[in-house]
Amino acid sequence: MNSQQQLQLIDIYDIVYQPWWLSSTAKIGYTIFIFLLGVGVGYLIYKKTRKPLIIPYWQQALYAIAALEKEGYANGQQFYLRLTEIMKCYLQEKYGVALLDKTDTELLEILKATPAVPAHVFDTIKELFDGVIFIKFAHQEAAQERMESAVKKSRELIQSQLSDQPN
Repeated sequence: MNSQQQLQLIDIYDIVYQPWWLSSTAKIGYTIFIFLLGVGVGYLIYKKTRKPLIIPYWQQALYAIAALEKEGYANGQQFYLRLTEIMKCYLQEKYGVALLDKTDTELLEILKATPAVPAHVFDTIKELFDGVIFIKFAHQEAAQERMESAVKKSRELIQSQLSDQPN
């Protein structure tokens, strides 16, 4: 070879290196990731801005009475325990007086002293709360009738008060 040989430029553009993060598969992955991220952010915004479904207290009481009725009347003491709890919650919300931590006797005294409670409501509540004593001494058929009557009276009391609800 000639020592004076001329240098030639050799074309090296046939070899192309493409990093994996620039491949078409990676671009599809980026697109899916961004889409899922957008869906996730949208879902979080939806959950934060969505208003919870608010069920009025009287409707909650009616639902609870229906559930109690559906459970049956097998255990009279448990039945009246749940019924008095439901009615305490209802009366507390209706009249704005703390009643949940009160005994039945204290509750009746508070209701009697509260001027916003009509006399017929007090009488109905007193009759319902006296049902526990009746159940202890009644035979099964009479107890069953008494519990059915208590459910009916509770429902009627709540429904009769709906016309007094402020809009």
